[in-house]
Amino acid sequence: MAMGRLKAYSIAARFEYMPGEMPALPVVLMLGVTELSLLVGLRTVEAFVAFFSFFFAGFLINTLTDYDIDKTYGTFKSNMPLAVDAIGKKNLMRLVVFQIVLAIMLSLHISLWIGSYVPLAIMLMGAFTGLGYSLKPFKFKERGVLSALSLSFCGFFLPPTFLVYSVRGSISFPVLVLFTGFAIAHYGLEFGNQAIDYQEDVKHRILTPPVRWGLTRSLKIGLWTLASGVVLELVGLYMMFMEKGGSINPSLLLPLYVLGGFFIIIGYRGSMANYKSMITATERLPLAPATEELRKLCKYSKWQIAGILGVLLAVTVFFLAPFFPGA
Repeated sequence: MAMGRLKAYSIAARFEYMPGEMPALPVVLMLGVTELSLLVGLRTVEAFVAFFSFFFAGFLINTLTDYDIDKTYGTFKSNMPLAVDAIGKKNLMRLVVFQIVLAIMLSLHISLWIGSYVPLAIMLMGAFTGLGYSLKPFKFKERGVLSALSLSFCGFFLPPTFLVYSVRGSISFPVLVLFTGFAIAHYGLEFGNQAIDYQEDVKHRILTPPVRWGLTRSLKIGLWTLASGVVLELVGLYMMFMEKGGSINPSLLLPLYVLGGFFIIIGYRGSMANYKSMITATERLPLAPATEELRKLCKYSKWQIAGILGVLLAVTVFFLAPFFPGA
């Protein structure tokens, strides 16, 4: 049965990640909106349109560049070439160009609106690292440390930074620390996601971290990366509470921070447990059965959703802290 173009677009643009992205939107609003008019203001709408336009364009580029390779994969990626065929490579490329131009033009308008070119600069940095992640001659995803920097930068750090700055007109250092921790933690989750494609990547000589370092070592690095990011998130949240301390009841400051930190830790508890099981599988099983076990254990979308939900609950506690009695 032929695949409809809308369904094909949703597959090529990786709409399955949307449930994980939606909880991040209230985080941005709580950290970015300083007055009610901004909540439904045109600038906020433009910022989110620019974000999603570029966000989906990045996935489309990756789907196009991996077209031939994805045909050989035994995972969900085998649907990607079918989606490309349904839309057409040329049509998909036209969509990519349109979405990127739209995102840049909206970012320029926002920059002129607030009198700062930071939103435009962030979007251009995102365009370079995001497109360079998949496209030659850069193809950062096969370049070791550059893969980590480009993906964590364009995928996890720049998007919330762009949105908060565009909506608020500024961003505080503690929030940047929180977002840096978030980017590191969620890049750590990528190691597990890349591990399930290990055999196919070796066959096609795609130098992902698992191919470069081996499954066990890369998963251990991923776990430590994840844990380091969580710690930095907790540091950023603490700095946010201290910065806002004057408007929070002193007797509630520490308990509320602990509650927020608890939500962050719980959000990553499941992924850390899965990582430990994945490491054990690679240490005890031969390659083929180990790979099958990794595919059962890897819950990448759920990991992302849980981590974002934890941050959302922590930021909600921070946002509501001044409204508690005695504040």
